[in-house]
Amino acid sequence: MLDWSEPAELIARKVRAYQPWPSAFTTWGGQTLKVLRARAAVRTAGEPGVVIAGGRGTAGVATGDGIVWLEEVQLAGKKVMPIGAFLAGAKGFVGSTLG
Repeated sequence: MLDWSEPAELIARKVRAYQPWPSAFTTWGGQTLKVLRARAAVRTAGEPGVVIAGGRGTAGVATGDGIVWLEEVQLAGKKVMPIGAFLAGAKGFVGSTLG
């Protein structure tokens, strides 16, 4: 499980390293959310684990040091989606806190 209090670059490296197995994941709304592709940015973002909007179908997660911009995710039992498509159907994702 991803620890959002870690630095963004470390989390992005874990996402790359854990593909395709054992996979990098977190929780959202009581469900497992796999993070399949992400990139790090060094920028102040707020409380670790809080999802922030990046504009035009993008979203990132605040970390202990920076932001992890989500690029491709998969909710439990669903298909792999680019973050823009996921955001279109995941009302309440931006502003929520990931586990």
